[in-house]
Amino acid sequence: MKSHFRQGFWSGMILPVLIFAALVGFLTFAVRDADASTDAKQMEFLSQALRKAVVSCYAIEGRYPSNVQYLEERYGVIIDHGKYRVEYHIFASNIMPMILIYSR
Repeated sequence: MKSHFRQGFWSGMILPVLIFAALVGFLTFAVRDADASTDAKQMEFLSQALRKAVVSCYAIEGRYPSNVQYLEERYGVIIDHGKYRVEYHIFASNIMPMILIYSR
């Protein structure tokens, strides 16, 4: 009688365990997808902020800034250096610099 009880118990537990595992998997996927979407939007906002500051600097000062630190100090751009790496390549003071942003 005990083995029949055990077999019934485990067969009755399979469906709830599978449903629970599927829910955990779905929630994990949803959270990761939301995080990736948020990171992409934050990078886009940072890119826009940097480009606006660069253009503002050129309009106000008549030249593009020589580095990103200049934008942070004088134009209020805030970069989370622990989260993003910004490459700023300037060719001449009158040519728009190339700005690349990478997630760390």
